Amino acid sequence: MDWQIRIALLIAGIGVIGYILYDYQRRKKAQTEKQRLIEQMRNAANQVDSQGFDFTGVGNVRKKDQSDSEQQEPTGEPEIDNRSTGAHTDSDVKMPKPSKPAKKQPTEQLALGDLADSQNQVDSKVAAEPDLVCSLILRAEEGKAFSGKDFMPILLSQGLRHGELGIFHRHTAGVSGKPGAVLYSVANAVNPGTFDLSNIEAFETPAFAFFMTLPGPKEPVNAYEGMVKTIRLIKQELGGQILDQSKSVYTEQTHQHQVELLRDYQTRHSLLKK
Repeated sequence: MDWQIRIALLIAGIGVIGYILYDYQRRKKAQTEKQRLIEQMRNAANQVDSQGFDFTGVGNVRKKDQSDSEQQEPTGEPEIDNRSTGAHTDSDVKMPKPSKPAKKQPTEQLALGDLADSQNQVDSKVAAEPDLVCSLILRAEEGKAFSGKDFMPILLSQGLRHGELGIFHRHTAGVSGKPGAVLYSVANAVNPGTFDLSNIEAFETPAFAFFMTLPGPKEPVNAYEGMVKTIRLIKQELGGQILDQSKSVYTEQTHQHQVELLRDYQTRHSLLKK
């Protein structure tokens, strides 16, 4: 039993001694590595490159050569003759010749011109965009269509005339027989939106699109009421269903709401003109 304890203690002692030796070697190696890094840093600090900069990028202070200052370019300031003790005259001061202005490149001028033209085009497009659009759709009953020979007399009776863009327009009274401003328009709800007058008797469409844009009519409420009157008349004579801009059924409540919007619009613009 004693010899077993002795062997165990011997093994433990060998293990402790081994750990001590290992720790000593590790510390010695770390110290050697640390010393090596310190020496490298010292050597690097004492070295400069071919332009006089050290490892941190800082160079030595340099003195400017007298010859360099003598060859310095003129600053453009007038050279004054200091030999004269009297008042300075024009001959005493030598003014530098003004440098020629750089010529503008034709391409730059063209680019600026194009930019201005583009801006004008954008401005004209923005100006042409309406502030408000009021639109209604008259859709024929399912499986049916509006015939040209049926709707043409109704449109003409309401003062609508075929004109620009191949659609119908209701104008104000013009001067010398010419039509005035457009109050509202009627388009074919099927692309391209036009009406073929050359074959109007056989022409059919499943729906009409009535619309009015503002600014436009001087009295937008009256123009809108006239548009609603026409679309209701066609519905009364030929049938169909009236839809609003969201393609929902057009109700009296929708009508009153739109009239209020137009009144507010007219009031705002009347105040702006004053």
